Amino acid sequence: VTTYKTKGDELTLTRPTGETYTANFDGKEYPVKGSYNYDTVSLKRLGERAFEETDKLKGKVIEIDTWTVSSDGKILTVAAVEKPSDRKYTAVQTRVPEKK
Repeated sequence: VTTYKTKGDELTLTRPTGETYTANFDGKEYPVKGSYNYDTVSLKRLGERAFEETDKLKGKVIEIDTWTVSSDGKILTVAAVEKPSDRKYTAVQTRVPEKK
């Protein structure tokens, strides 16, 4: 289960594999820990429920993702474009309620 937490203008992503990052929606690059695919991430808002994530490895863009959250907050759709191939794919994730 991947966990996403927001606090103000900040997003923290944590995966069971150990991959994690905390970044602001300001377009600046932030370090990623525990991933061999990318080492920095930058985020920028595209609207109230959407943002763009740019992943880089050693300074080169390797993927650009557009994240959109449904109006009820239960579904996350990620439209990704891998670089430099421009291969596209879409992932849809459903929110799992937190255990109390």
